[in-house]
Amino acid sequence: MALELGLTPREIEEEMSISEYKEWQMYFQDNPAQSDVNEIQMAQLMTMLSSYMGGKSGTHDFLVRAKFKIKGAMSKARDIMSATADDIDKLLGNKNG
Repeated sequence: MALELGLTPREIEEEMSISEYKEWQMYFQDNPAQSDVNEIQMAQLMTMLSSYMGGKSGTHDFLVRAKFKIKGAMSKARDIMSATADDIDKLLGNKNG
């Protein structure tokens, strides 16, 4: 929420009333943050690319935030960051990879 509002968490705590904070929470429940929208759009594009390359991945396979909620997410993130081209081909379902 702080990122979307352009405030620091401390500024929110010090300057925002509880009622205003709750209003913003309700707003973000109905209107996803731009970073969430971007992630969903990117996941949809990756799904289309995977399908074009013969893969069978779904949109949920490319949603990064959902992956961070599982145990050991940080080690998975390190694995993803050090992925080779072959690893990426396998993830996308490329039969030549």
